[in-house]
Amino acid sequence: LGMLDGSVLHVFGDDFAGLSLASLKLGLESHPRWSGQARHVMGRPWSVMHHSLAVRYVLGLMGERRIVQVAGATHDLEEGVLGDVPTPWKRCLRVAMPDGGIVDYEAFSLDIRRRAIAALGLPSFVFDLTESGPVKLADAIVLHAEARVICHDDMSRWLGPLVGGAQYLDEAVAYVRRGGDSEDFGAALHLGDD
Repeated sequence: LGMLDGSVLHVFGDDFAGLSLASLKLGLESHPRWSGQARHVMGRPWSVMHHSLAVRYVLGLMGERRIVQVAGATHDLEEGVLGDVPTPWKRCLRVAMPDGGIVDYEAFSLDIRRRAIAALGLPSFVFDLTESGPVKLADAIVLHAEARVICHDDMSRWLGPLVGGAQYLDEAVAYVRRGGDSEDFGAALHLGDD
């Protein structure tokens, strides 16, 4: 895959050494959430990058350490390369590998995330944190907030009740309504003194 910064990403290669933050940011901000089936917020599509920063924001509300917030910002990093694929579809899709093998899309996309995190120079355990309970909960809270603000009117009913984290939902809804904040994606990945 030729990236706009001139690098070439070998999806089936061993690493993503040529993958840059700029390329990932462009992909994340270019891919709308919900496969594009969402209302615009503040005159623009709500992107995977907006969603990722919202998850990071909710983790901050939850009092999580900075490293967990970074994991929240990177929990959908593979979508900067692959695009937004709704979770139910991910469970049904398979990928044909160059060696003739077949893997599920979920496993394939997790490997892309792992390699993208490494390419950004983040510690390898950030990948593990992307699948942790706090990140999953913050992701669910943001999903429910998005359902209330940018999705069709039946989406909240289809999702069912939010299990845990209800005390953060109103603030997450407000965050989505205002179109996120002005935080730069690169700054969201800064580990600080955690």
